[in-house]
Amino acid sequence: MKKRSLPSACVDRAPSSVEAALEFWERVGNVAELWWSRHGGLDAADIAGQRLQALVAFARQASPFYKRLYADLPPAPRLETLPAVGKRELMANFEDSCTDPRIRREEVERFLADRARIGTTLPGGYHVWKSSGTCGVPGIFLQDRRAMAVYDALVAAHFDADAFDASGAAKIAAGAGRAALVIATGDHYAGIASWEHLRRAFPAPARGSCSPPSASRGGCASRRRSSGRAAKRSRFRPSSPSSRRSAAAS
Repeated sequence: MKKRSLPSACVDRAPSSVEAALEFWERVGNVAELWWSRHGGLDAADIAGQRLQALVAFARQASPFYKRLYADLPPAPRLETLPAVGKRELMANFEDSCTDPRIRREEVERFLADRARIGTTLPGGYHVWKSSGTCGVPGIFLQDRRAMAVYDALVAAHFDADAFDASGAAKIAAGAGRAALVIATGDHYAGIASWEHLRRAFPAPARGSCSPPSASRGGCASRRRSSGRAAKRSRFRPSSPSSRRSAAAS
């Protein structure tokens, strides 16, 4: 049976207000789940086990590649029993490894060839990332809205909520804080693609701009209003270890 292709007219698209709202609440739900699991309200092992079995069951059902790969596994396999898959093998079976039969590799590669589309999504809300290929084989990875909500929650989990008081949270929500994101730019890499998508979906809290790498500044910088003390901290430039050693020697 011939696969249906994704409608090309819908390839370059920004998230709608409804999609943005769904993404927001899915992020909130995942962050709440992580918070409760880290503070004893939920069993993290149970959550991880349920997510693993749901992923395996879905992959078996929707992906021809994983249906073949997992054919000899029990209905509820343990994580350590899952066969390892390398990037070379995944790229050789790209369409079969996808769980949406409409995905066509040539259309995804056409999307990736246009850097003006960084931060937009394919039909169905698929985010498209690529790797640089420094290990020999460039990778292409598609993520749906639910996967992105999980990734964002995991990033948010790095910040301990106890470290922020109510006034600090209010300032961040009002855009009065200042943050910097240092990532590789210039192509559909995961960091810049995710950031550009957030800027499109939530333009108020994600104000900022991306600057190309230079001798003194690299990556993407998100600039926000800051207080006087924050500005002083931002202007502080500690000397390098080598400079300190030279000064001590003299």
